[in-house]
Amino acid sequence: MLFKSSGKLRYSTTTKYWVTLDADPTIGSYYRNLFNLYHFNCKLIKKPSWAEHVTVVRNEEPVNKMAWSFYNEMVVEFEYDSQIKTDGDFYWLDVYCDFLYQIRVELGLKKNPEYPFHLTIGNRN
Repeated sequence: MLFKSSGKLRYSTTTKYWVTLDADPTIGSYYRNLFNLYHFNCKLIKKPSWAEHVTVVRNEEPVNKMAWSFYNEMVVEFEYDSQIKTDGDFYWLDVYCDFLYQIRVELGLKKNPEYPFHLTIGNRN
């Protein structure tokens, strides 16, 4: 089942190129609590190191630097899947948003990021 939410875009101001979409922290809290309850608090996942977010650009230098920061602090709507996914260490929700692909293309990057858009809700580390 897909749910809708929104977040604020944030462009890095350092020499590394990162763009993230800050998400509502209650989404992560809700799904961590559900997971922990489902496992009777015997198998716990912890809050990720960074606040809840979707990574749009992950240390990729843009070809079109003129487009950098163009959408900084813009509120963007996205959809996320309620099904928790895992690789055994990290837990996330798949995210869908055509506008995030558009940002990557405008920056001259490949449309699809190395890791598909997702919202990390926790980890076991």
